[in-house]
Amino acid sequence: MKILEKDQIDEMLGKYGFWNVKKDYSENMQYLGGIPSIDKLIEDKKIDTKSAFVTLELRPKGLSLSLFYGLGKAEIGFHNDNLNFWTIEQQKEVVSKKSKSVIGRALLGGILLGPVGAVVGGMTGIGDKETKISASGIDNIISISHTENDKETITLLNCSNKKVKNVFEYLKRNFGEKYKKPEEIKFGDKEDLSETKISVADELRKLKDLVNEGILTNKEFEDQKNKLLDK
Repeated sequence: MKILEKDQIDEMLGKYGFWNVKKDYSENMQYLGGIPSIDKLIEDKKIDTKSAFVTLELRPKGLSLSLFYGLGKAEIGFHNDNLNFWTIEQQKEVVSKKSKSVIGRALLGGILLGPVGAVVGGMTGIGDKETKISASGIDNIISISHTENDKETITLLNCSNKKVKNVFEYLKRNFGEKYKKPEEIKFGDKEDLSETKISVADELRKLKDLVNEGILTNKEFEDQKNKLLDK
């Protein structure tokens, strides 16, 4: 999924007139991960996710996502025909039992950026045991599944408890047929999920970054490393 210019978004998704009552915006949210072109900018420290925020805009043919950071803006589009589903999970549901979480089941090891990295990375190898892992500042995780060039991607956003009702009603009003409860979403078996494109070396580097950031202890790092090497 590429970052697009405004005219490209307009061509792809169409646009409403200024006075068209169907045009509305969702509340501001925090970007967590899932869009490779944006993730690369974050990795290169060109975007500070702490100060950046996301706005969703209804379009005639889908939904556009704008990430505002400093004086910059990155925009991508979700076409109705390629939008698979969206769902919202409370953080406590995500971290308590990973096998029942959209993120835990579909993205384990795939997205380790910012605060959500502490959650997903820390969940590695835990199974369904209850855990006290949490991520500061994350209340509700919105997952948007989208297919492009026969490849599914899931974009993750954080929404505060104060705004989640408005965001849910906005998405349900405009994309109600695409909504799925987390427990309704099915993924492949464990063998399929384990076939991640991210190498063990990449996993180890990310875990080491969590140690450097003080999120994981050296002992926790060694435990996770041993589990990865034993796979």
